[in-house]
Amino acid sequence: MNEPSVNTLVRRLADDMKRLVHDEVALAKVELRHAGAALAPQGVKLGMAVGLAFGGSLTLIAFLVIGLGELLSGNYWLSALIVGVICTAAGGLLVQSAAHRIARIQLVPRETTSAVRESATWAKQEVKDIPAKLTSNDGE
Repeated sequence: MNEPSVNTLVRRLADDMKRLVHDEVALAKVELRHAGAALAPQGVKLGMAVGLAFGGSLTLIAFLVIGLGELLSGNYWLSALIVGVICTAAGGLLVQSAAHRIARIQLVPRETTSAVRESATWAKQEVKDIPAKLTSNDGE
């Protein structure tokens, strides 16, 4: 029987580790692209919503301040305060809702993390097995 030499075994182990690392990096890239693709549409929607809401809000806020100021007998400062507090609260709720949706998008590459753990376990076992393989080759 022709058993592989220690150099051959070590070379195979090194080649397998290189291939494994390369494959895991490729997997991580795929997972991160997938997460980015899921995140991008929400970011675009959020940007569009902010832009449209800003333009419309300025006009409506001016209308509300003037209208409420007329109802408060010309107290435009009080009208501006009331409208400002209401707008700030509404904006805070919208930001909170968008942040919650963004937080639900999976950004951690779970498959890669699992594969790396498995690979580390495999590599540790291979390293532990080298003395046994050396001993069995020396005895023959």
